Amino acid sequence: MIFPWQWPSLYKEVFGTNSGKLVLADMMKRFGVFRNSYRHDDPHGTSYCEGQRSVVLDLLRHMNLS
Repeated sequence: MIFPWQWPSLYKEVFGTNSGKLVLADMMKRFGVFRNSYRHDDPHGTSYCEGQRSVVLDLLRHMNLS
């Protein structure tokens, strides 16, 4: 059983490796962590992009990096 306080160290263990850092950097770039997800002509597109972005932000939060 994993306790809630253990999750940050598990995420850091996975994404703390060289490969993990590369994957996380790729996800941050591809899923627009540092750009606006708003699509002025497509509300569904905005929701889709924001969903992708929020997954990566959640990973960062779990590692206490946000």
